[in-house]
Amino acid sequence: MRQETILEVRAGTCVNWVFNMLLLVPLFTTGANILRRHNILEEIKIGIKPAEMSSYNTAIAMMIVTPIVVTLSSLAEYGLTVMFHVYFHPWAGLLHEEKTDDERQTES
Repeated sequence: MRQETILEVRAGTCVNWVFNMLLLVPLFTTGANILRRHNILEEIKIGIKPAEMSSYNTAIAMMIVTPIVVTLSSLAEYGLTVMFHVYFHPWAGLLHEEKTDDERQTES
């Protein structure tokens, strides 16, 4: 029973991670456009405005940090959910199988 629950949590977390990463597509599209424009402005040596430089730096930072944060958040979600189901769920004690006297003696 517990293994089925953990498998379900793992599958749900993976599906959530995939959809969260898909939600980042606009970020990467916008970031790619900013990077392309920045490279064009550097090549033709027109000059780069401070606002453009700020947007370039922010785009690079967001394209690096956001996927890492999404991934770490998904891992934390998985870990906390499994901990809840195993240790903190109100029925956790009821789901533990009782050991018989024979099993306890063989462990000793």
